[in-house]
Amino acid sequence: MIKLVMFDWDGTLVDGLSINYRIYSEITKKLEKRMPASPEELAKLTDGKWEELYYNLGIRTKKEIRQATKIYHELFGRFRNDFRLFPGVVDVLSSLKENGIKTGIISNCEKPLMLMLVDKFNLSGYLDAVVAHGDTENVKPEPDQIHLCLEKLAVKPEHAVFVGDMTNDIKAARNAKLRKVIAVTYGWHTRKQLEKLKPDAIIDSPEEILENV
Repeated sequence: MIKLVMFDWDGTLVDGLSINYRIYSEITKKLEKRMPASPEELAKLTDGKWEELYYNLGIRTKKEIRQATKIYHELFGRFRNDFRLFPGVVDVLSSLKENGIKTGIISNCEKPLMLMLVDKFNLSGYLDAVVAHGDTENVKPEPDQIHLCLEKLAVKPEHAVFVGDMTNDIKAARNAKLRKVIAVTYGWHTRKQLEKLKPDAIIDSPEEILENV
C-alpha cells in the first residue's frame, strides 16, 4: 500500500530549466565563463547538484562560487514570477491528498529559494513535508533527504514512491530502498539518460503519475 509520494522539485513539479538557463547565462557572462548553447546542453552538465554545475561551467574558486551564488539569488528573485508549474501538477497533488496519500518534496535546491515558489504557487496546503539543500548533511543521490522525509512522516520505505526527472533522483530512491521510482521525461534529463538507470516507470506528463502510483 502506498502511503507517501515524494517529488523532486525543479523539472518534476516546476518548469525551471529555461529560467535557470537565463540565470546561468548572466552568471557566466559576468564571470567570463563559457555557456552551453542551449538549455538542453546545460542540463547535461549536472546530475542535480549546483556545485557540480558550477564546476562544469568553470566556476571553481571560492571567490567565483560566492559571486555566482550572489548573482543566482538576485536573479532568482527577479525571475520568480516567470516560473510555472507543469500543467496538471496541482490536480495530481490534490488527488493524492483526497485519497489519503501523503506528499513531500525532496530537492537539492536551496530551501529559501524553493519555499519562495511554494508560497507563490500556494502549494503548502498540499504538502506534508519539504526537505531541501541544508536540511541534511548529504543531498541526492545520497538517501539522507528521503530518510528524513520518511522519518518526519512516519512512513516505511516499502510504502513510498519517488517521482523525479534526473538520474540522481533514481539513484537516491534506489539507495533509500523505496517501493517504486517514477522518472519523468519533461524535465532536465532525457528519456535516454533515465532509461539507463531502469526506473520502475517512465512517464511523459504529470497526469500519468496517478496511473503509476
